[in-house]
Amino acid sequence: MSYLEKLRQSCRRPIADHEIPGLEALGGALRDIREALCASRTTLGQLASVSIYQLQMIELGARRTRRSTLERISAALVQLGPELEVSAEELTERLCQLAGEGLAPESPYRDRIERRRERRPRLSARRQRRAQEAAETAIPIAEVLAKELLERELKNQARQQLAALRRGVNQIDITPWR
Repeated sequence: MSYLEKLRQSCRRPIADHEIPGLEALGGALRDIREALCASRTTLGQLASVSIYQLQMIELGARRTRRSTLERISAALVQLGPELEVSAEELTERLCQLAGEGLAPESPYRDRIERRRERRPRLSARRQRRAQEAAETAIPIAEVLAKELLERELKNQARQQLAALRRGVNQIDITPWR
């Protein structure tokens, strides 16, 4: 039995075989969107009030999730990437369709849980501010790192050309590495 199968069987209500394709599709879509936005699980989790472990389990297709959780995750994704050109409601609908039968029913205590979350804004406001700052700097940092990598690669090629010229080699391929 694989690690993933063990995780799926360790739920209170083990995941059935017919639920697995929907859960894997949902997890893959969430991971793809998150990675396209250059967002970490930590950043997304803080904005959506979801633990990193829960996000990891959803992305692996090892846990079911509720529509209300997908609503919070969708809102955070739209906040992280306005370039998605889709509303949080539309994204939630698409993710729910992907999950299919793997979507967990809402908790009978949903109202109580929401009230508890509302009482914690002071605690999470600082975390949300940090997550928002991280989200705003994520893309520029990625661009800077890409530029530095390209510059480093071009410097390496220039050193190789110079060394080859010193050895007496006349033809060198100067196309940048990709």
